[in-house]
Amino acid sequence: DEDLWAFQPLRKPGLPSIDAYIGRALAAKGLTPAGRADKRTLLRRLAFDLTGLPPTPAETEVFLKDNSPQAYSRAVERLLASPRYG
Repeated sequence: DEDLWAFQPLRKPGLPSIDAYIGRALAAKGLTPAGRADKRTLLRRLAFDLTGLPPTPAETEVFLKDNSPQAYSRAVERLLASPRYG
């Protein structure tokens, strides 16, 4: 009776990452994840997700020319501050 689960010491099991859950669901449907998006596609997805609208040509040009590691986070902050957000 001491082998019963209720008598075992508590332990915190490891959880697979969210990607593992998604990967299994995709595999079950015979699908594979999309590859990495280029910068133009990334900005377009971000803009549609946050504002429901595509980025303007000027916004796209600024993002494509920004090669700093903060380019994406700056785009997120700009779109969140936009009156079009939400």
